[in-house]
Amino acid sequence: MTMKPIANIGSGQVTPEFSIGSTKKDEADIGISDNFKKTGNQSLNLIDPGKIKGSNVTKAAMGTVFADIKTGVNKLWEKDLEKIDGPVSLQPVLYDKHIHINSGGFTRKLDMDGNEIWKKETGASGYHTPVFDKEGNLYVVGQNELISLDKDGNGRWKNKIGKRGCSHDPLMGHDGKIYLIGDDNEVSCYNTNGKTEWTRVVKGALSHKPFLDKNGILHVEASVKGGFSSSSLKLDTGRKGESLGVEQCKTLHHLTVDKNGNTYGFRGGKFRVTDPGGKELWAVDLPGDTLSSYQKIGPDGNLYVRVRNHAIICFEPDGKEKWRLENDQKNEPLSGSYAWADDGTFYVTGDGGNWKLYAINPDGTKKWVQQEDKHIKDVKVGPDGTIFTGGEMYPLKAYSPDSGKRQWKFDASLAFGDNYSITDSNDIIVATEDCKLIKLHYTTREEAIQKQVKKSITKAETKENLKIEKGDKWIDIGGVRLKVNK
Repeated sequence: MTMKPIANIGSGQVTPEFSIGSTKKDEADIGISDNFKKTGNQSLNLIDPGKIKGSNVTKAAMGTVFADIKTGVNKLWEKDLEKIDGPVSLQPVLYDKHIHINSGGFTRKLDMDGNEIWKKETGASGYHTPVFDKEGNLYVVGQNELISLDKDGNGRWKNKIGKRGCSHDPLMGHDGKIYLIGDDNEVSCYNTNGKTEWTRVVKGALSHKPFLDKNGILHVEASVKGGFSSSSLKLDTGRKGESLGVEQCKTLHHLTVDKNGNTYGFRGGKFRVTDPGGKELWAVDLPGDTLSSYQKIGPDGNLYVRVRNHAIICFEPDGKEKWRLENDQKNEPLSGSYAWADDGTFYVTGDGGNWKLYAINPDGTKKWVQQEDKHIKDVKVGPDGTIFTGGEMYPLKAYSPDSGKRQWKFDASLAFGDNYSITDSNDIIVATEDCKLIKLHYTTREEAIQKQVKKSITKAETKENLKIEKGDKWIDIGGVRLKVNK
């Protein structure tokens, strides 16, 4: 990442240029060309080792590396929402550079400065979040009905949802249709004009959000025996929900379907993967109680499976085990809260009294483990690589991706649900247990490094007139070692 020069020194410039990722403070391989030549106009570059690759590399002392540099957070604004009796669930949704949130029977839209654009009574609770079509129209589940508003908050249409309402958010399919499962086992498909395309009563269908694969197959969680979710029903949306069969499993809520329609889960004593037609692609024996299993497909296409509550196994798409992480079963259980960074680092939080955040390298080795004093949950990765955790009734916390050290904590009791969203401009929209919507801005690591470099340069310049001499490869400025490039 190349940044603009932040200071001039003599005939040269100071230009922080670095890649986030290194925590080393010793010697490192730095890209210094063997045919390096001094010219009259030079720049100084702050380089983070560990990311530099090239054929012409020499050893050099790095000096100061900013692995432990502190970032911070500021509150920009705060808005009151409707008071809610009982457990507070609030889930802010970012769409088209605006904030949308349901609270106390109202749906509202705000700009990023906190100004309310509109507020409509829809009957929607904070447990539900709106979805959007390509034109920006909004769809939300109210009291026993599906409601559509345009982007200006004007009502478009309403449609009843069965006899008992719906417990999940609308599914906006890639086919432009909206799918809902009512609490009375009624599966319905709507078009964006409010017309019911088809409705089918499916015995055992649960009102949990379904999944539509690229083949047009709707995968519906179902209870076929007793009161447990033990299967996935496959419905053909091209034939008005005609059943294509059942995928059996032993676990509760833990069948996973990928975009191709392949199904993953414990069945018949093994962890199995089947294609949309039911053909088994691969199967493996996994240890422990299948009722504690949880699996998720990562952005790298690999499958991450938690088994026995304390171990995670990573499988490649063909079923080959890539790595496994096994913690102490009694003292270090793991949660099902996963996140991935762009560099392939995998993050998972502890569970059941194990207040730790784990960073796992792509090869399965532990990068770092951060111990916390209280419960952490809902791990996410910010656009600059900063790691965040939230959790019902606990604060929002930020961590360095390099060392795992906590950068800051925002002392507010968060609401239930997906209670915070991160923007591309390093702002965070937070919903709290006391029914407030808050916007935070956090200092990125790049900004913190720039600030420290500027401070060091200013301090050094008050003492001496810094000059770059011919042949210099490094120059120390107030304790910051900078690389001299032609």
